[in-house]
Amino acid sequence: MTGIVGYGIGVLVAFPARRWNTPRLTWWRRRHTVRWIAEGVVALAAVGTLAGSLLVAADWQNEIRALMGIEETTGFAYLRTGLLSVAVVAAVLYIVRRLRWVARRFAEFLARRLRVPVAAAHVLAPVILTVAVVVLVDQVLLASSSTATRIVFANDNNSTDPGMEQPQVPERSGSPASPSSRESRGRQGRTFVAYGMNAELLTELNGTPHSNPYGGTRGSRPMTPPTNRCS
Repeated sequence: MTGIVGYGIGVLVAFPARRWNTPRLTWWRRRHTVRWIAEGVVALAAVGTLAGSLLVAADWQNEIRALMGIEETTGFAYLRTGLLSVAVVAAVLYIVRRLRWVARRFAEFLARRLRVPVAAAHVLAPVILTVAVVVLVDQVLLASSSTATRIVFANDNNSTDPGMEQPQVPERSGSPASPSSRESRGRQGRTFVAYGMNAELLTELNGTPHSNPYGGTRGSRPMTPPTNRCS
């Protein structure tokens, strides 16, 4: 998202410069050389900023891993995330440019075939295309992928990790006193409530009396729509 936003800001800044400033510099012989140098500096700065940000993020993650007792990873392993981010940005830009081309062709169709005024056609075409894309992504792609994911991982979600016992304290989801059954918690939910800290451990760590903390999970029935689970 940062890359896409940065690209959009660059386009907004470059548009007035190319529209009004560049035509006034036609007399400057070295304008192309300066432009190439500036583009190279910006590209190197972008790559350096991306690599530096990933290395700093790797250090932060390793600090958390050390606190959690998890094996640390090398900072260079996180550079693969940068390559993936560049690929995602390139794919998104390609899709957006194709959609812009479709919007222009659609505007021409509205103006020529349906006799819509040119100005109105260039406003209506992007709006109609945007609504169509949002409906396609939200109602078709996301809904279908969510349903497929629930079906594929249904058996795994219904299993329980070895050694996970049902909690007995009433503050935990899935306990005998809980209104939510243990079977409806899902695999990760059952693991979460089984591993939670109890009052004795909190009292030992803090030196002051504590009551049992509440441990709740939303649950994830494989065939239940996400809207029903959230409600």
